[in-house]
Amino acid sequence: MKDSNMIKSLIISLCLSGILIQVHAQNEMFTLLQKIKVDNQGTAGACDGSAFNTKGDIIAASDNTGLTKLFKVDDGSLIRTIRHNEGEVSAANGETNVIHFTSDDKFSVTGMNKTGAKIWNLETGEMVKNIGHGQNTDGAAFSPDDKWIAVAHDRFCAVYSLWDYDKVAEFSVPKQEVNAVDWTEDGSLLMLGGDAKGVMIVRVSDWKLLHDIKFPKHRVKSVALSPDGKYAAACGQDGLACIYDISDGSLVVTLSHNTKTAKALPGDDDDGDEPNVEAIEWSTDSKYFFTGGTYDGIIRAWRVADWSLIGWVQGQEYSRQVETLSMSSDNILAAGGDEGYIYLFQFNPPVVKNLIRQTSDEPISIEAEDFDTNLQQGCHWWSVINDKTASGQEKVQCFPDLSKDKTGVISEYGILDTKKDSPKLDYRIHFSTPGVYYIWARGQSYDHYGNSFHVGMNGKPVESSDKIECLGENNTWIWDKDTKDNAPATIEIKEAGPVTINIWPREDGIQIDKLVLTLDDAYQPENEGPEANMRLVRVK
Repeated sequence: MKDSNMIKSLIISLCLSGILIQVHAQNEMFTLLQKIKVDNQGTAGACDGSAFNTKGDIIAASDNTGLTKLFKVDDGSLIRTIRHNEGEVSAANGETNVIHFTSDDKFSVTGMNKTGAKIWNLETGEMVKNIGHGQNTDGAAFSPDDKWIAVAHDRFCAVYSLWDYDKVAEFSVPKQEVNAVDWTEDGSLLMLGGDAKGVMIVRVSDWKLLHDIKFPKHRVKSVALSPDGKYAAACGQDGLACIYDISDGSLVVTLSHNTKTAKALPGDDDDGDEPNVEAIEWSTDSKYFFTGGTYDGIIRAWRVADWSLIGWVQGQEYSRQVETLSMSSDNILAAGGDEGYIYLFQFNPPVVKNLIRQTSDEPISIEAEDFDTNLQQGCHWWSVINDKTASGQEKVQCFPDLSKDKTGVISEYGILDTKKDSPKLDYRIHFSTPGVYYIWARGQSYDHYGNSFHVGMNGKPVESSDKIECLGENNTWIWDKDTKDNAPATIEIKEAGPVTINIWPREDGIQIDKLVLTLDDAYQPENEGPEANMRLVRVK
């Protein structure tokens, strides 16, 4: 018993320190390839900018002393150093925010405050052009066809011809700064983001402003257009990232990040408006979206099909902010930030399953182990366990099982904080019939301290289906649909179509074999329950 209590105490201590969650977060979705020191000042400096060249064999990363360093991706060795400014520098005037390559990898651009944007010949290392000297430059990018360069100056974004550097267009955010720019992959659209809630999408053929979008908060820190040309993303204050439809500028989804416990450490950026989502990026196939910032050092991966959080990885030390994200052509994700390092991860997209299909208004039967996502968070995780008594010979169980007393109750879930949140299982279902569904669960536990869980929808808790209890004899499967509120567990599906159903443990040790969702309030499954529904609807 003494040893058991010691193990519990050790696990809780590791969880609170952030060590345990790092171990369990390093799954096959992210493989660490390189960790490269960029700023010799370490946490007193930062890595604020990053970019891959077109070939994907070079990563450029900038520091807080005016230096941009080019490294080989395969071994992390230094190839070249570019000094943006001359003379003494400090964190106040040495922060290099901008790096970008031309499509032929022959030139790059760097940018920082008071010295504008500088274009460099990468073969000779010489500066070719200084655009906007004396201006603050937080964003700059070459068009994909190398005809133009867009530069975010103090109060406006200007587009210059790369043939003669004449200004061809200018867009302003009145009395505020422009912080970021991006182009669609075909070069037909330009996006810019800045202060005063400014997000703009411009048509390149005639430099016409198509969409003038208002971000929910004052400052936009970064923008990113999806490679397939469908979405425009912007991120900024209060832990927000917003996705917009490029065709009409309408809001698609707002992705929130928990910022309640975020605090800047010595050496970190703190402009008085923190914590922000500082960096965003897309996967090469546009099926996944990545966010970073908010002083937790974490990169979050979101599935575009339903905008669910499906994975995460530590991209900087915990409590250090991610400042920049970049994706190579072969899905290598770079993350730099206030630790002063650039991390290179191979992103391995998860297996995408077809949707679970409902035919007519039949009950929907789901094997618990047939999930779409198993998101490990906090001190706990879900594991698939072989069990001959389970309907599909497998079950899911929440570990570690500390539930010999009330320490097994997991107090928080669905709070968007990977350090404290409860682990989550996702099940993507195509509902053919709207209505109020009763939720039955086939579950069991080793003791009465580990027999409850929550069901939510589209990543959010649902009050009518939380605290579901499977009350029965220990180590015996039982069907139950009641919650601790002495009411049947229900969810309401308002329209036909795809919905993501979520499961979070309320108590560790809970074991779940199967779920059944039914419109019939008199229905009760028996024995192993109905055969699981097939996955027949293709994911678009």
